[in-house]
Amino acid sequence: MIIEAEIHQTSLNSFAIEALSDEFDIFAAHAEANSECVFIDAMRPFGAAFYWIPLPDRFGPASAIFLPRSDQRARRAADVLRDAGFTDLCALLLDIAKKQQTVGDRVIELGADAVPGRINEALRNRISEQLAHL
Repeated sequence: MIIEAEIHQTSLNSFAIEALSDEFDIFAAHAEANSECVFIDAMRPFGAAFYWIPLPDRFGPASAIFLPRSDQRARRAADVLRDAGFTDLCALLLDIAKKQQTVGDRVIELGADAVPGRINEALRNRISEQLAHL
């Protein structure tokens, strides 16, 4: 049996992540039913600028909190979130982008000498060897 399918590749743009990181501290927060309201209520008296956006469903109930680095109060709020153990979303995304580049480089090194629809034992062995080193 031969299984064929179209491959769709998506990737993170490390330049875009770095550009966002230059302007914002971005944290991931677990989004419970009222967590946005609780966060807004906590930030209101502090007066820091922020933006709250839900993350895609595949990340579960989570949101991203953007705190502009140009706002002194937002920078202080970012320090509090960092100290409280909130996930630095920019650092996480940059780490994923770095790993995807490493995997992409290894796939390019393998070459593309397989014929679609046929089993290429040599290519499969080279892929297995490379993936074993990850």
